[in-house]
Amino acid sequence: MTGMADHEHGGGSDAPRGTVIHIRRLAFRWRPAMPRVIELDALDIERGERVFIEGASGSGKSTLLSLFAGVVLPEDGEIRVLDRRLDGMGSVQRDHFRADHIGFISSDAVFDYRQPD
Repeated sequence: MTGMADHEHGGGSDAPRGTVIHIRRLAFRWRPAMPRVIELDALDIERGERVFIEGASGSGKSTLLSLFAGVVLPEDGEIRVLDRRLDGMGSVQRDHFRADHIGFISSDAVFDYRQPD
């Protein structure tokens, strides 16, 4: 990933109250023999905060969102969403947690609402 903008809050080693996403020492790779695609020392996103994630195609933006949602788990590090460790949940628990608390719309989703001629 090449950058993050509009992120104004940091945090200590413990997730502060009001923190929605708390990351420490995050590392992810798709396969053991492949290079890491994400390495992130620390990130806290507070309730109501807006975060803009940008980067070239293939830079890890969608992978980071998948990590936030618990679709994939990190190789190393900690991700807490709503003060719950995603790596401490089984896949079914993560599915239920995601259904109850997480949603995002991919920029790849294209809807055509035009009326037929």
